[in-house]
Amino acid sequence: VLNQSGEPKDTLRNIQDTGEFVANLITKPLVDSMNAASYAYDADVDEWTRACCTPLESHSVKPARIKESMVQMECKLFETIVHGGGPSAAVYVIGEVLKVHVDAGLVDESGRVGSAFRPVARLGGSDYLDLDSGKVFELGRPKAPSETSG
Repeated sequence: VLNQSGEPKDTLRNIQDTGEFVANLITKPLVDSMNAASYAYDADVDEWTRACCTPLESHSVKPARIKESMVQMECKLFETIVHGGGPSAAVYVIGEVLKVHVDAGLVDESGRVGSAFRPVARLGGSDYLDLDSGKVFELGRPKAPSETSG
């Protein structure tokens, strides 16, 4: 969330500037896109295009949702807490969830989110956690995009 200079990266800066954000929960099929979007692109680069994700208009906040995400939470910033200092500081963004979108394919006959939902969490660095299996896996950090990748 902070760059090597200890300054906020685009996502955190946008949340602080607008007071709004969308938390898109990521499943195994989207993990490569999430990883691609984590590269420290310049502020003028469209990360959505680089990550092959489709922006979808939100209902309660200005930031767009990720269409390919099976669960999206539109949030209003409540508080930001910084723990530590410099680039290794931990930044906790706490939001009030205003609206939740759940893909209809995830909901079973009883109205509950069924086994089709297999979320993945980023732990930091190259480590991710498959919450379905409980196993940690590594995914190499994205390299600088080539000049021909658009």
